[in-house]
Amino acid sequence: MSYCRETVESGQGLRVQQQRVRHWAAIALLRCVLSSPEAAIAVLSEHARRKGFGEEILYETQEEVDQVYRPQVLDPFGEEDVGDYAPSAPVEDAEAHLSDTERRRLSQFLKSAQRLKGPETDQKLAAVSQTVRDLLRKGYRPIVFCRFIPTAKYLESSLPQLLSAEFPALRVKGVTGEIGDEERRARVQELVKNPVRVLVATDCLSEGINLQDHFDAVVHYDLPWNPNRLEQREGRVDRFGQRRNTVKTVLLYGADNQVDLVVLDVLIRKAKTIRDRLGVSVPVPAQAEQVVQAV
Repeated sequence: MSYCRETVESGQGLRVQQQRVRHWAAIALLRCVLSSPEAAIAVLSEHARRKGFGEEILYETQEEVDQVYRPQVLDPFGEEDVGDYAPSAPVEDAEAHLSDTERRRLSQFLKSAQRLKGPETDQKLAAVSQTVRDLLRKGYRPIVFCRFIPTAKYLESSLPQLLSAEFPALRVKGVTGEIGDEERRARVQELVKNPVRVLVATDCLSEGINLQDHFDAVVHYDLPWNPNRLEQREGRVDRFGQRRNTVKTVLLYGADNQVDLVVLDVLIRKAKTIRDRLGVSVPVPAQAEQVVQAV
């Protein structure tokens, strides 16, 4: 977090457009680090490959920079395509005007991310495995929602290793934006043949496919930066046709993570205000940019 703050502050002498590239690079790096070691590796490995020979992308205005990077980094709402690739582009494009010290720090971050993989060192992975274990013990069939493809793949491979001893019949499948709609449906249909199942998905499944017949719990592994994402994710399961009287939802966040706490405060505060005023729970009419400003 300190690196992200410092790299934005140290760019004050650059052109406005270059400063804005740094702004988006810092947010992209922050989001990926908070998501998983694999997401962090995805954005940092390209930096390591380029070895400081980044070619600067020239933008005419700050608005042009925002138009390019905002859809990659933030959580769009109401758009047909939900991007779930790790946003490496702003980090790569900021490479051209980073100092040698900043480049070395990024290389150190890459090594740290590589060491963090696994439940012994990744507390977030350990926490979600315990959450999923508790849900499976109670007979739930959960969907675990992630923000980025590398994180979804990380969980898809890690959860069976952590849980199969207790649940030998467990099947875990991942669905991401890397595959088309038909293959997504096929993967879901293949998974639901197994009575003990976990679906790991990015927000490519937060709309379009109804999942209430086969799943009855939602785990938010990554805290969305658009408040409406919570409603969209849970709405795939908590809807007409759901057989359970109660749908279980779990929101993971870092109790000592300043960014998570700020985002969580924005999400809950706005939802509570609307509920208190209207007496009903409705999607929060807030754009992701408001959450970014809070952060």
